[in-house]
Amino acid sequence: MISLLLAQGAAVLSGEPGYDHIAEVAVVANFLAEAEGDDIDLSAIEFINRSSRTQNSTSDFLEYARECSIDEISVISSSDRSLPISVLWDCGRFVEVEGKRGWEERVASFWVREGRVIRIAFGESAPINIQPQVPHTD
Repeated sequence: MISLLLAQGAAVLSGEPGYDHIAEVAVVANFLAEAEGDDIDLSAIEFINRSSRTQNSTSDFLEYARECSIDEISVISSSDRSLPISVLWDCGRFVEVEGKRGWEERVASFWVREGRVIRIAFGESAPINIQPQVPHTD
């Protein structure tokens, strides 16, 4: 197992290219450009709102994505397989959520298959709380 991890790390450090995400990034960029207009068919796409299970509709996503400007589209370039394309929107304002003030950014992951966006997961997911394990002493 350690040999596999070392080999993967060496491939990344040596500049060995992974999966070519360029075509998939172009699909996502074109999709987002078309989504700015009203003439786009979103019926074949699965929407997952990480923040609210009840707001998973097409209109919920469009409202989420259209309000802010795209700051970044990114991928994990060292991957040897297709992974979701990440999009970050910068809303250009400070907001306060649960007593914490911060710069508003929005995120989504786009899955692309056969040149089409098939799934979009958007919003912030709830943090995973992992309790520390206390070692047993006998």
